[in-house]
Amino acid sequence: MQKQIEVGKVLLTHQALKYSPEAVVPQRVFFLHDELTHLPSFPRRSVESCFGMYMGAGGEELQSMDSLHKLVWARLMSDIFEKMENAFMFGDLHLFINVINGIMIIHCEDVLILRWVCPSGGNCLNWEGVCSITQWEWWSGSGGARELDRLYWSILE
Repeated sequence: MQKQIEVGKVLLTHQALKYSPEAVVPQRVFFLHDELTHLPSFPRRSVESCFGMYMGAGGEELQSMDSLHKLVWARLMSDIFEKMENAFMFGDLHLFINVINGIMIIHCEDVLILRWVCPSGGNCLNWEGVCSITQWEWWSGSGGARELDRLYWSILE
């Protein structure tokens, strides 16, 4: 029940950010960032799962609810990354990146979640303010970008 309430809250927040006028989006992103970082349960709350409850009666439904919960958080984080103007003003950006990484680790077999999480990680890596050019060169030169691209397109097929 608690996850359903949280899914509703995150969806409301995401829709408010998604349909905001372009002039106020940076203010809303900054406000959302400020509010999330002041929550003592962030980012833990967005990635916690009870794997023991997936067994037995109603286990599939609980796992589906948990997947929906993670998908909603992944979409919100992706939208926040997309709408951020200046990454330098957010010194604690690793908290938001940890949400995406945690979701990918917890639900690595769920194709729907991977379709949202992989491009979000790619968007984060493309930021010049977050990753230096040497890190991006290391990532693309080591084959990591090609592997991620291959994985992403194989999921879409």
